[in-house]
Amino acid sequence: MEQTFRVDIGDMLPKDKKPKSNGKAVLSIKRRALPLVPAYCITTHKSQGQTLNKVVIDLKLPNETDDIAAVYVPLSRIGTYFSVNIMNKPIDEHTTGVNDLHVNRDLRRRQYLRYRQRVYEKSLYSIPKNVFLNSTNINSTIDSIGDPNDDEEQNNIDVVPEDLYKNDDYYDNMNDESTLNSDIFPRLDVKDFESEHSDESDTDANDVSIENQSTNHEKFLYKMVDFIRQSNLNKTSTSLLLSLLRLTNTSTIRDIPTTTNSLWKQLDVSFTYETFFFCSSCFSPLIRFEDQCVVCNNNQRNNSELYIFSLLHELQRVVRSNIKLIEWYQQHEHQINADIVNSKAQITQRTILQLVSFQGCIYKQQQNLHGPSLTLMLSTDGKPIIKSKQTQSSVWPVMAFLVEIPPPIREYLNNTVLLGLWHAPVSPLASSLLQKIVENIKLIKATGVNIQIGNRIKHFSMDVQLISGDLPARSKCNQLTQHNGYFACSRCLMEGVRCSAPCENHTLYRWSDFSRSPPQRRTQKHIDECAKQAKLSKEPCFGVKGISPLFSLLSVPKQSTFDYFHLVLEIHLRVWYDIIKYDPNALTCINNYLNEIEYPHSFNRYPRDLAQYGKWKASQLRTFMVYVTMPVLVRLRLVMPHAFPEIYISHFSLLFIYIRVLRHFDDRDEVLQVPVFIDAYLRLFSSLYDKCKEIYSVHALCHLWQQVLDHGGLAYHSLFASESCLQHFAKLAHGSIALGEQISFWWSVFSQIQSKQV
Repeated sequence: MEQTFRVDIGDMLPKDKKPKSNGKAVLSIKRRALPLVPAYCITTHKSQGQTLNKVVIDLKLPNETDDIAAVYVPLSRIGTYFSVNIMNKPIDEHTTGVNDLHVNRDLRRRQYLRYRQRVYEKSLYSIPKNVFLNSTNINSTIDSIGDPNDDEEQNNIDVVPEDLYKNDDYYDNMNDESTLNSDIFPRLDVKDFESEHSDESDTDANDVSIENQSTNHEKFLYKMVDFIRQSNLNKTSTSLLLSLLRLTNTSTIRDIPTTTNSLWKQLDVSFTYETFFFCSSCFSPLIRFEDQCVVCNNNQRNNSELYIFSLLHELQRVVRSNIKLIEWYQQHEHQINADIVNSKAQITQRTILQLVSFQGCIYKQQQNLHGPSLTLMLSTDGKPIIKSKQTQSSVWPVMAFLVEIPPPIREYLNNTVLLGLWHAPVSPLASSLLQKIVENIKLIKATGVNIQIGNRIKHFSMDVQLISGDLPARSKCNQLTQHNGYFACSRCLMEGVRCSAPCENHTLYRWSDFSRSPPQRRTQKHIDECAKQAKLSKEPCFGVKGISPLFSLLSVPKQSTFDYFHLVLEIHLRVWYDIIKYDPNALTCINNYLNEIEYPHSFNRYPRDLAQYGKWKASQLRTFMVYVTMPVLVRLRLVMPHAFPEIYISHFSLLFIYIRVLRHFDDRDEVLQVPVFIDAYLRLFSSLYDKCKEIYSVHALCHLWQQVLDHGGLAYHSLFASESCLQHFAKLAHGSIALGEQISFWWSVFSQIQSKQV
């Protein structure tokens, strides 16, 4: 509500801002500030290089020509506007002197007390950065994203004559000297406002006080939750902590929860996951975790836990915190050419003629033309969480990311959609892990989802783009034979042959066989028929072992993708690493070169010490492969010609070019130019390396360019983010009991808290 009031001041207006007459002057204040309190200060502040206008209230200075520090009215932050009329008054020379000294001392004392109060409040309520969140400020990533109305309320103080106050032309020609930054104003005490200006404004200062207290209370609860998690407190210990906090007399926080349930209620945290238990031997469903299976009478292993999360609530959480990004990325000019969201329309006519056997971009084929949509990229993988032989167990989370959120923000931890979590001493069956998740997805896919955003409800359709995993996880979910078996490929019907004696331990997928007699492509229809036959015969049919829940949701040949992280970084880099790892001089040369590299600030981990290659993180492997490998090999060849034969460098460069282009590109025509590189790489592979190394992981490289045509660049549907999530999930549990319950519980807490803060 706009307020107007008057105060007498001395004639302290700057010469260039003085009114032409000795009449009335107007101080127009537009700030997010309340209360407006006369707090004296003898400091000259500057904002963006501009000196603030000089304002004095009830204070007489000796001479207007003296170059002394300005005295002004600092404002605390609010959201209302004020217009203050200021009357000029001649300076009385007899009023200056001793009184000014007392006033100045009082000014310094009040300013110091306010400063100490702000320092105390900041130390009391500030929360350290939560290590659980792998997110950065979105505004620093994409500066152009945001609400265009955010800057409508400008902060400025103008001192003008009253006869210009009603002139509209003045506001059209306002100069930059009138702009101020609200952050430079110190916070004022509410008590000062109530005692000196409580009758000058209809805005209740208590509202601001209550809002600040509510914010501080939330921060206090967030800090408490972080302490509970890091200290691994159980429910009983947490209740004791809450009781202790309520008894303390020094706490300034109101309404400390009485129980853990009331704590989650105050933070608006809900636990929407369902819990299921299975026998770890026969996978029969159980009612409770401690029940003994009546089918197999298993009592040797702990039972299995399955937690199914509400897909609706997970989508609402992620979409609400990213709606501006989603709407921004829907515009074609903001989209990355190599990303999933781009269509075959980006491909030239020449390219289309070469794509007779391909359907093009899957994302555009399944888009709803009548409204916005949400598209899931699914992934799953197993991670050992207890490595003891007697109590070993692993977790299998099923995660998803939204294609509509721009990269890399879509892969931030707080934007992860957790669909389900399996924890058991054994790996799950595809039906046990995926059946309920697929049913939830199909239900929302059929009906769509309504999400309340502010005061409006927005309807989204939903679809699935792909599912990804390493080779063992893909075989499990697709119900195909493992990567070391026959007919292991999900894209073609290549059978594979056993390697010759004396080895006979590997199933080879030789390029010579593939090029001489190209196998037929797999189709989902063929997989469905093979699954029915395998169910009847109890034997795999063309590599299909049975029916997977995924068959009713997506096309396995098209939408079950390979991950270049596992195919290239963990497999093929090791091939040439094995050549030089026993040469200490070569390792020293490479390590010296790695230590000389200066990386950009955005690189968090650097590849160091090639001897520790097996312990490198995924980001180190990626940096080494994409940016460092070729310069390292060329330098090694120049310094030590015999350490790494030239033929190996030439051969590896074919794979390097192939992966670099498919990982990210500006023109989709480039994708059709790279098959020649992988053809040459695979043709020479068996002649340079051990013939027994030409296994399925080598054969899968020839299908990557086809996958890129369907789903975009490899960098935009890799498993780097999923691997990072596995590490975070493992840190959410401690001990050896009900680890799945712990992970599900704390994921619900932190994901909802972090999404609200974003």
